Parts: sequence; structure tokens; C-alpha cells
Amino acid sequence: MQLEPRPWFAANPLFQKRRGNPRATVEAVNDGLKYFGGTSKGVHGLLRAAPLCALALIPTADDLKEMVSLSVSLTHDTHYVAHPAIIFCQLLARLATSPTTECLDVIVNLFSEAPVTKVDDYFTTAGGEVDLDHLRAVAANGRAHRVLAAGMYLATCDAELDGAMGFAGETADGDGVAAVAGALIGASTGVTPWMDEQFAKHEYVWQIEVLVRDLFVVALTTDDPLVAMAVRYPGW
Repeated sequence: MQLEPRPWFAANPLFQKRRGNPRATVEAVNDGLKYFGGTSKGVHGLLRAAPLCALALIPTADDLKEMVSLSVSLTHDTHYVAHPAIIFCQLLARLATSPTTECLDVIVNLFSEAPVTKVDDYFTTAGGEVDLDHLRAVAANGRAHRVLAAGMYLATCDAELDGAMGFAGETADGDGVAAVAGALIGASTGVTPWMDEQFAKHEYVWQIEVLVRDLFVVALTTDDPLVAMAVRYPGW
């Protein structure tokens, strides 16, 4: 079956305003997943792999690390992006299945495995106010591991959702940091998906929040979640 090269959310008017190019995903569906070893080191590969976190809830699913690496390799250098993408997926899965009161500890504890330098220094203000100079130092560039670190940092600080998105804009990759922070905050607090225009401008925030939540619902409420997800999301 050949799929049309259109986003999964193309039927939604809000997403139509910010649609991207899903060519790599369509090619993967039509030709099968295979390692290509792209050259990008940015956050897009990390975000593409994030919905795979639902695999952590399915005992019979394919290996999470292998699937994440394959997804990342469509366009990104797996040496730089696969490890942070795997950590992001594992973190989302753990947050979704942990009591809200324990989510901060989950993020802080897993951060010790994040591929960034001087990781202990990044959580000196965890649970406190956001230090913008500190945040800019964490997200010194737009590479995936830095964006992951910045998103995790924001998710551990006492920031309103509006404020968190504003703080994300102070970094080298504002949309990427907003997406990661938004997904983590949403998974931690159960916030309703952000469908209004204020957050729609952060394309990845809206996309990853809605998609991850939908996949978790399918995984937790369907007798055969792998089949259900394959029908709802052909990219699976």
C-alpha cells in the first residue's frame, strides 16, 4: 500500500497551518525502516521518536532502543541523537506511569543519564525559579542532547506553562526546547493538550503532546495496541 505524502494530522485545521514535510516517514512506511545515517544533530529526530515511548508499556512490542535508533536514523546522525532520543522516550514512559507527586524525582534521577557535560550543575535550582542565564548555558546550541537537557531543566522548575514557553524562546532552539519541556510538563501534570493559537505557534509542542497522549490511551485501553496503533498511525 502506497501512502500519500501528507502528515498524520493533515485533516486538523489547526495543524494545517503548521504542517511539515513528512517525506522521510512516508518513505519508511512504503520501503521499510532501514538505517540511513543522516547528518543532522538537531532535535527533530528526538521528537520524531518520542511517540515510540508507548512501546515501553507493551511487553510484546519491539525493542524500544532499536526502534528509536531506526526512527532517528532516517534523517539524523544516530551517534549524536539516538541516545538522547532513547532517554526522552524512557522518561516520557516513566512519567506517564508515575504518580504526579513523584514526577520531579523521576526527571531529576534520569537526568544523570543524559548525555550532557557537568550534569550535576544543571539541577542546582531544580524545583525553583528559572534562571535564564543558567538555561541558556544548558541549551548552548540546538543539538538534541542540549535541547533535551534544557527541556528537562524547565520541567523541574516552578514555571507556569505560559512562562515555560517564553523561557524556551530564550534558547538556541526555542521550538525544540518548548516541545521537550511541554511534553514533560504535560506528562508530569496531566495538562489538557494545548489546542489554542497561543501554543499552536510552537508546532512541535502541540504535535508531540497530542500524539504521545493518544498513543498512551491506545496502549492502555486496547486489547491489541500494536494493531490499533498501526491503523491509527500508518508510520508504525
